[in-house]
Amino acid sequence: VIDGLKKERKIYVRMSEHGEKNSNNLLIQKGAIPVDFNGIQKEQIIYNETISETALKLEPTISIDPINEKIITVFNGKPLSAKEILEKTGLDWTAKKLTSHLQKMEDIQTIKKGRTNQYLLKPAGFEPVQASLF
Repeated sequence: VIDGLKKERKIYVRMSEHGEKNSNNLLIQKGAIPVDFNGIQKEQIIYNETISETALKLEPTISIDPINEKIITVFNGKPLSAKEILEKTGLDWTAKKLTSHLQKMEDIQTIKKGRTNQYLLKPAGFEPVQASLF
């Protein structure tokens, strides 16, 4: 499904019911087309919030893993330290474990601030550029 979305194919996904635990709403945030139980396309999506189709395309890519989802929800556009992320998510992890996890997440970028690292969601469509010196 993720590969199909990256290739800009139309992918239809049933909207999750309130309280239902699955990754359908995350796939919709990534660009899948929301449908109801009968396969009818819907406008209202993601946890009873109304989001326009344009807004969906501007959303940062969000991981399907529930822990990653929890981490991503704490970002508000400002860089956060591992300690701040732990406080906001309520995860019972050490800062070292979280730092290691954040470095593996594709949707998170690391920003050096003095001697500490801070973390930020990558913008939608972010592609790292590798520079070479001649």
